[in-house]
Amino acid sequence: MKKGLTFLEAMLVLSILSIIVVIGSGSLFANRRIQTELDSNVSVISDMLRRAQNNAITGEGFVAWGVHFDNGSEDFYQMFSGSNWTDGTRHEQFTLASGLVFEIPAEGIGAEILFDIRSGKRISATDNIIIRSSVKPDLKKTISVSGEGKVSSD
Repeated sequence: MKKGLTFLEAMLVLSILSIIVVIGSGSLFANRRIQTELDSNVSVISDMLRRAQNNAITGEGFVAWGVHFDNGSEDFYQMFSGSNWTDGTRHEQFTLASGLVFEIPAEGIGAEILFDIRSGKRISATDNIIIRSSVKPDLKKTISVSGEGKVSSD
C-alpha cells in the first residue's frame, strides 16, 4: 500500500484551513475597525475640548466655554458657550460612532467640562470622560482634563 494524501484529502484540509483563516481575519478586521472608531472619536473630542479652551482663553463672546457629554438614548457631545450647557449657547454637536458608548458619564447622565474665561483652567467638577466599545467592553479610552486645563488621553 502506498502512503500519502489523495487529492481529495488535500483539498479537504485546504478548505478547512481557508475557513479558519477567513473567520479569524474577519474578527481581526472587526477589532481593528472598533479601535479605529474609538481613536477617531477620542481625537475629535480632544480637539473640541482644546478649541473650547482656546475660545475661553481668547475671551470669545466674553463667556466661559465648555463641552457637554450626554449619555442617553443617543450618546453625543456638544460645544457650548456660557456658564452651563442648559442655559448657554449651543454650538456644534457630534454623536459617538456606532458601537461606542460613554462609560463616564454614566447611563442617563450628562456631564460638562467647562473652561474659565481668560485662564483656560477647568472649572467644572468633571475631569474624565471614558468611551468604550459596546461590543468589546475592555476596549476603552479615557480623556482627562487637568485642573490647569491640560487635555490628554490614554
